[in-house]
Amino acid sequence: NFFDLNQMPNNLELKLKSIELSFTDEDKACLETFFPLADSFASILGNECEVVIHSLEDFNNSVVKIVNGTLSERSIGAPITDLGLRVLKEFLGTGSRAPKTYFTNNKDGGLMKCSTVLLVNPKGNPIGMFCINLNLSAPLSSFLESFMAAFSEGRTEKETFGLNNQEVIEKTVEDTIRKVNEDQEITLRNKKKTIVQNLYRVGIFDLKGAVRYTASELGITEHSVYKYVRQIQNQKTDL
Repeated sequence: NFFDLNQMPNNLELKLKSIELSFTDEDKACLETFFPLADSFASILGNECEVVIHSLEDFNNSVVKIVNGTLSERSIGAPITDLGLRVLKEFLGTGSRAPKTYFTNNKDGGLMKCSTVLLVNPKGNPIGMFCINLNLSAPLSSFLESFMAAFSEGRTEKETFGLNNQEVIEKTVEDTIRKVNEDQEITLRNKKKTIVQNLYRVGIFDLKGAVRYTASELGITEHSVYKYVRQIQNQKTDL
């Protein structure tokens, strides 16, 4: 059920047209920054999650990004929905950008849980919408298979969830020291240098206090830490 622009109330039509006319290249660029977020949501929730980004530049061709579009049988270039226009109308009237979460049905009658939030540019002007549609009619086995695909494919990563940067530093340094010390192919003479360079590769030295803590744990000076870092930086420069 898409909104018929020909049946739009005159006052709302004028407001919407004014937004369309003021859409800039900066607005397009701002909207595109949300594209990776759409891929991320779809990736974590699986194939039964459709993520759509609408542009307010052209209501007849508003879909500029869609992932798993088979859930609503849409693709890039599809028009904005009637609900999307209601969300925009509410914003124009009240300034509210509260996410709208609701249940609806797709064309096949399947139940979906959806959430729509209005996107604005740095000036606070509406430029698009970010929509998540979760298919609740899919068999649980199908949903779980898609949801756990990354795990079953072995795509796991080590991650430290610290309450502060010191916790992240300590755990990362601890894990790196343990892994290097367990590696029999690394000579005793090169272990400290390898530990520092591995920590540099994961970016831990971007956190305040990491150099000082690493030096203390390894029993070396901060100058030595910086020396090992410069060595790996020079290797990259020589490539």
